[in-house]
Amino acid sequence: MKKTLIIPAVMAALFGATLLPAHQANAAGKTETLYINNKLVDCVGVGPQKCMQVRKSLKGEWTLFYGGIEGFRFEPGYRYKLKVNVTKIKNPPMDSSNLKYSLVKVLSKKK
Repeated sequence: MKKTLIIPAVMAALFGATLLPAHQANAAGKTETLYINNKLVDCVGVGPQKCMQVRKSLKGEWTLFYGGIEGFRFEPGYRYKLKVNVTKIKNPPMDSSNLKYSLVKVLSKKK
């Protein structure tokens, strides 16, 4: 009788262990590289504001970035290459992104 209880318990432990890393990866989000242009530009979100220009590759088109990057402080006159973590926000406020960007590392900062 004890053997029949041990096998399901071992299987459940192994199954749970294999699911854990996938769950942690989803909770942590994904890592991306962002290129930041050297100046802020006028843009309109909820109201007039200044936005960073970003792209995901050296040859990509610049797009407006309305939000911020947690842990990153933009300095005009420098172009940046950043490694960021992107996580989904559950129930974001209206007129807000459902993505949160957090700085992992400044890969380069050039004048």
